Amino acid sequence: MKNQSSADFSWRKILVVIFATSFLMNGASRADAPNVESDGNQPHGDLQRHLDEGGYGDAVRLADAIVEDLDGSSGSQSYRHAVAIHNLAVLQQLTEHPIQAEQNFQRAISLIAATEGGYSPLMVPSLNEFAILSYKTGRLDESLELLRRSQHIIQRSHGVYSLEQSETLNWISKVLLASRESLQADVQERFHYKIHEKNFGRSDPRIVPALSRLGDWLRNSGQYREALKVHRRAVSIIEQNSTPDLQVLPFLRDISATLYLLGVCCPAKPLQRAVDIVVSHPDSDPGDEVNAMIYLADMHLVQARNRKAKKLYKQAWQSSAAGRIDGGPARFGSSDPSPLGLVGVDAAAVAYRRAKLSGAPGGRTTKITQVRSTRKQQRGPSMASSAGSSERILIGSPLRLCYSHVVDLVPKTVRREISGYYVDLDYSVNSNGTVLAVEVADSNTPARLTAYVKNLLRSVRYRPRMTNGETLATNHLMLKQTFTAAGSGNTHGNLEFGTAATIRGCKMVAGIN
Repeated sequence: MKNQSSADFSWRKILVVIFATSFLMNGASRADAPNVESDGNQPHGDLQRHLDEGGYGDAVRLADAIVEDLDGSSGSQSYRHAVAIHNLAVLQQLTEHPIQAEQNFQRAISLIAATEGGYSPLMVPSLNEFAILSYKTGRLDESLELLRRSQHIIQRSHGVYSLEQSETLNWISKVLLASRESLQADVQERFHYKIHEKNFGRSDPRIVPALSRLGDWLRNSGQYREALKVHRRAVSIIEQNSTPDLQVLPFLRDISATLYLLGVCCPAKPLQRAVDIVVSHPDSDPGDEVNAMIYLADMHLVQARNRKAKKLYKQAWQSSAAGRIDGGPARFGSSDPSPLGLVGVDAAAVAYRRAKLSGAPGGRTTKITQVRSTRKQQRGPSMASSAGSSERILIGSPLRLCYSHVVDLVPKTVRREISGYYVDLDYSVNSNGTVLAVEVADSNTPARLTAYVKNLLRSVRYRPRMTNGETLATNHLMLKQTFTAAGSGNTHGNLEFGTAATIRGCKMVAGIN
C-alpha cells in the first residue's frame, strides 16, 4: 500500500503539469503561468519552452503530436498516455477549443479509470479541469457532478478532512453560487474552514488564511456578526504569536468595514490601531504608513467627519511628497476624485425607494416595506437564495446597481431591453467628497430608472482631488452608466465595504427577488 501511495503521488505530480487554478472569490482557471514538469522526455521540454514563450499554438500542435505518437505505441494504455491527453485537453481549453478539450478530458479520465480503477486520485486534475470547462460553458449540473466525484475520490483516498480537496471545494462553492444555491454554498465554505481547523487546530497560525476566507464569505453573504467574530479571532491568533504584526492590518480593515456595515460603533478605531501599529513597527516602510493613514481618512470621510479626514489626508500627502514612496502624491488621485463607496449601509434601498415613489402614477404613494432590523438574518446562514453571489444580484457599470431594483423600476414590456440602456450624468464633487449638482446629459432609460441611478450616485462619497495636501472641489465630471451584467469586483469604489454595502441595500426592501 505504501508503494502504491508513492506511485500515486509521483504520477499525480506529472498529471498536473499545466493544471493552474485561482482562488474562489476571483473565480477562474488561470492560463498565465502554465508549467510542464520534465519527465526526461525531450518533447515535454519543448512543450514547456513553447509555453514559457507564450506560443500556445505551437504548444497545442506539439501536444497533439505527442498524443498521436503514444496512440500508436505499445504504451497506449499507460499513465504517460493519460498525462499527454490531459495536457492536450488543457491547452485546447486555453486556446478556446472547448469541444476538443472536453473529448480529451473524458478520454484521460476513462484511461485512468481503466488502468488504475474508478477511484484513483490520479484522475482528480482531469475531473476538476473538465468541471471548470463545464462551468464556463454553462453546464452547471454537470460541473457540480464532476466536482462531487473529484471530492469523493479525494476523501476516499486521503480522508474526509483532507486538505487535498481545497481546490475542488473552491469550485464547488463557485458552481453553487452560479446555480443560486446560496445555502449549499454556505455549507461548503464552512466545511472548507472546518478541514483546515481539523488539520491545524483552532489556534495555529496556519489557520489564519482559512479564517480570512471564511470571514470574507460571511461578510459578503450578509452574515456580518459572524464575520466580525471570525476576523477578530484571526487578529487574536496573529497577536498571540507575534505582537505587533503587520499581518493584522488587512483584518483590521475587514473589522472596520464590517462594523460600518452593521451600523455600530466604531469603524474608525481598528483603522487608527492599524496606523499605530505601522508607525511603531520596525519592518514597516513609509508607504505602509501612508496607506494606513489614507484608509483611516477615507473612513472618517464616509462618516462625514470631514475635518479629521482632511487633516489625515494632508499628513499622508506630506509624508508621500517628502519622497521615499513610489508614486508619491499621485496615489491620492490628484487629477480626479476617487470613488470610495456608498455613504449609509442602506443607501441602495433608499435610492430605490425614492425612485419608486417619484414615479408613482397620479401622485399616489407606493407602499414599500423596509426591513427595520437585519439581526435575525445575521445570526446564521439564513440568506435569501439570490443573496449569495454579487454576480447574481448586482448589475451595471461603473455603479453597481441592485438587479431586483432595476427590473422593478422598468415596465414589464421593455425589460428585455435593459442591457441596452444607458445614462450619461454630469455631476460635481465638493472638497468634502460629496456629490452635488447631478444632471442627466443623455439617457435612453425609463424615468424611474434614471432617478434611481441619480439617487445612488448622490450617495457615493469620493476622496477629493488634492493639491499640496489640500482637498479641492471638481466640477462637471462625467459618468456613463450602463446596465449590462456586472462581473466580480467593485468597479466604482475601492473601500472593502463598497460592493457589500450595495448588496445589503439590495436586501433591505422586502418582497424584491
